[in-house]
Amino acid sequence: MKKISEFLNMEIHMHFNKYMSPFVILHYGTMRALITIENIELVSGNVPNRQVKIAMGWIALHQHDLLEAWDMMIAGLEIGEIEPLKG
Repeated sequence: MKKISEFLNMEIHMHFNKYMSPFVILHYGTMRALITIENIELVSGNVPNRQVKIAMGWIALHQHDLLEAWDMMIAGLEIGEIEPLKG
């Protein structure tokens, strides 16, 4: 699992799974949430709603970069970090 961004005490990680559509994993303390990139939907998790909404906004802003990173991960290439939310 690769950390691709960090902001507001949240970490965004990406982990390739060929059986799932592109997703990120939001880490907030000990809590986790899985959010799809294409539809920006919460699939599962126990992160507070406020943090999930902030993360979803960040995903919307960086959706193209995230999908490119997913494709790179599928190809076995190293992915870099994506610009965090400012504020």
